[in-house]
Amino acid sequence: MTIRPATETDASALVALTGQLGYPVGDREFSQRLTRLLQRPDSSVWVAETIDGSVVGWIHAFVRPSLESESSTEIGGLIVSNTARRQGIGRLLVGRVFDWAEEQRTPIVTVRCNVVRGDGQAFYEALSFSPVKVQQVWRRSSRRSEPAARQSLP
Repeated sequence: MTIRPATETDASALVALTGQLGYPVGDREFSQRLTRLLQRPDSSVWVAETIDGSVVGWIHAFVRPSLESESSTEIGGLIVSNTARRQGIGRLLVGRVFDWAEEQRTPIVTVRCNVVRGDGQAFYEALSFSPVKVQQVWRRSSRRSEPAARQSLP
């Protein structure tokens, strides 16, 4: 198993993995998002690749600046293929984020996990993450004239 930086050519494999976790997105839109993230020095995406070249997981991390507290590295997303779970791939990807956090000189790594993802919560707890707060996420359109559409989050 190799953990390597993602490239724009990984987009279609990452889209397929993202859909497995219930986040459907079009290839073009995902590719544009990936390209933007890969261009940012405060953001990184890595993939887990098997010996035969199959991408079976990805993780995105970014530096989260803050005025009220010290900057931290945040895991923006982590997905491992349904067929490759429980093989240590997620642990390897998170380990890469910890290495990157040290490179970025951010002393804390945070992750947000939906309350309906019990398996995700157990995974992070096994990696010694601790819950520090419970909150609601509020959302609305950034266009002043549009009211927010009620959306349920996966």
